[in-house]
Amino acid sequence: MSIFKNWIIEFKERLTPLKIIGLILSVSGALIIITGGDIGQIFKTGLSRGEMAIFGCVFSWVSYSLLGRPLTARFSALVSVCYSSLAGTLMLFFPAVSKGLFSALPEYGMLEWVSLFYLGCFGTVLGFYWYYQGIKEIGPTKSGVFINFVPVSALILSYFILNEPVTMQILAGAGLVVTGVYITNLSVFLGKNR
Repeated sequence: MSIFKNWIIEFKERLTPLKIIGLILSVSGALIIITGGDIGQIFKTGLSRGEMAIFGCVFSWVSYSLLGRPLTARFSALVSVCYSSLAGTLMLFFPAVSKGLFSALPEYGMLEWVSLFYLGCFGTVLGFYWYYQGIKEIGPTKSGVFINFVPVSALILSYFILNEPVTMQILAGAGLVVTGVYITNLSVFLGKNR
């Protein structure tokens, strides 16, 4: 218990009962969306590779948010994004080389280059810059809970682009995500920063 208490003090993050309820609701909603409304299937059939990847994504994002908090106290959001992007580039360089990414570069067309530019500038630099500003202003818990909107946005895009059906269970999951994020950030919405 003292390790957990030290962690909270280190990252200056208080987990109030309201934040805990919001986190539970938003994560439950994301699970409902990911499993198509049948959370019990995880316990019956175990986790598939895709579900493991999603949980790995959430774990990575939480770690990134918590580790990024001390950086924002020492550096600006732009410098923090620069360091994290350089670290990510170094970690992805060798897998990219082993998969033959660089030998395929001459075959890239205009669409691939525009997509890479968009991902680099908007999805990485601008998105992470704003995210680090959010961590600095409201803390990692309140800003990190927004990761649960990823399945909601995937749901919306799959409906419009892929004509995927949307069930009542999935809509209920999306509602839980929105409610959980709102509750977790209630003090921010009411004008109180902490």
